[in-house]
Amino acid sequence: MAGRKIFIKVNQHYKPEYQTVTSIIKENSTKSVLKQGTKQHLENMMWGYHEVSKFFPNINFCDAKFRQDGIEFTYIQGKTLTELYYEAIERNDKAEFLKLIHKHLFFLETISENLDYFQPSLEFEKYFGSCEEYDWKKVKALKQCAFDCTSNNLILTQNQVYYVDYEYCFSFPIPVSLYKFHCIQSLYCNNPEIETFIPFSEVAKELELDIELEILEKWKKYFISELEDFNSCEKLKWNYLKKTIDYQFTYEKIEKLFYLEKGISWYEENTPIWKAYIQRLEKQIQTQDEGLRWYQENVPIWKDYINKLETQIQSQTKELEDYYENIKGQTKENEIQEKKLNWYIQQEEEQVKYIATLQSQIKELEINNKEQKEDFEKDLIKNEESIQKLKQIVEDLRKQLFQIENSKLYKLGTKFHMIGRTKNNYDNSEE
Repeated sequence: MAGRKIFIKVNQHYKPEYQTVTSIIKENSTKSVLKQGTKQHLENMMWGYHEVSKFFPNINFCDAKFRQDGIEFTYIQGKTLTELYYEAIERNDKAEFLKLIHKHLFFLETISENLDYFQPSLEFEKYFGSCEEYDWKKVKALKQCAFDCTSNNLILTQNQVYYVDYEYCFSFPIPVSLYKFHCIQSLYCNNPEIETFIPFSEVAKELELDIELEILEKWKKYFISELEDFNSCEKLKWNYLKKTIDYQFTYEKIEKLFYLEKGISWYEENTPIWKAYIQRLEKQIQTQDEGLRWYQENVPIWKDYINKLETQIQSQTKELEDYYENIKGQTKENEIQEKKLNWYIQQEEEQVKYIATLQSQIKELEINNKEQKEDFEKDLIKNEESIQKLKQIVEDLRKQLFQIENSKLYKLGTKFHMIGRTKNNYDNSEE
């Protein structure tokens, strides 16, 4: 792997089979991470990358590939979860600290297919020691486990969470409580001053553990003893330093060196950017100087222009005030006219209703007149027929009367005739 090593970390206090060398390599502007160690240890890491990563959907296992001299990882630029914890501590924000604890627990969640109940095994006892008599059938466990998912190994970018340095991936059942205890408690183990900010006993209540803390602490100590070589020079030196050095003083110095190193690295990366930025600033300053000279030359002109504008504004303000008063008067007049208009509209609506009523009545009268006309015409026809009948009756009566009169005259003439004859006879007899 070409490039320049800008950072090297060696865990010489571990047993030889677990020792690794971690290097950050910079080639041009690109960084990568190289992990070197025993073949079995590196193969276990690659197995974890390809197999165990499937069971943890809330985190991304950092991309890895084999090289002749080790495993190459993608360099992740971001903040570790430990840094976020310390930002909350510096702000004395306990609520935010506990939120980060729950976020950490969210990252540790696995899929349901990877859950079972714990059964002690020889592999488990190798790394964590013996299992005491316990009702293990009630204890939830992970079938596959990315055990070292601590805050130091979780890097957060703007949109993603990456798990790096996944050295300890296990294929035998690990109690969920041990998994959560180890990943969260490692923050306190590596940074004991946090205990004064918020005790781990308070944090443990958030973990929902189904195994006593004493058992979990015993297992974790055994796990550390399995990894570390307590007789190595590095470990003896570390134990001596822990007893003799003022921890708080040393921590502050290390923290300053850490941020100083980050600052130097950042400066080296951003120097070309800043040079270009400085050149842009110089051009802007030059432009602003020219603008300033132009402004100084034109200040008297602008002052005179501003005075004229102020005079115009005052005049327009007076006009606006007068206009506003006029508008108020017009508004009152408009209100009166609107009331009149509403009254006319109301009257018009009533007139329309009245006209509609009259039209309805006219229609009814027309219908009635039509019916009466038809009845009258029928009665007229009937009357004419009656008159004709009466005329006929009169005519018949006249005829009858005429006949009667003729009959009377005839009878009277006969009578007179008879009387005349009788008288003649009488006269003749007298004679």
